[in-house]
Amino acid sequence: MTQALLPAPIRNLLDDLERLPGVGPKSAQRIVFSLIQRPQEEIEKFAHDLVSLGATRACAVCGMLAEQETC
Repeated sequence: MTQALLPAPIRNLLDDLERLPGVGPKSAQRIVFSLIQRPQEEIEKFAHDLVSLGATRACAVCGMLAEQETC
C-alpha cells in the first residue's frame, strides 16, 4: 500500500515504528492496522504506556531499570 494515500497520522506512526529495531515496513503496517481495529480506550492506554516509558531509567546503583534514580 502506498503511504502517500494514507492519512498523516498513519504515515507518521508507520515511520516511527519502522525506526524501531526489527520492525520493517510490513511489520509496521500490521501493527498500525491492528491498532486501528482496537477500542479507543485500548489505544489510549497503549499511548499512555509509551509516554510513561520516559520516566524509566537505569538505576544509579545497580543499573537495572527503575522509575526513580535508584531502585
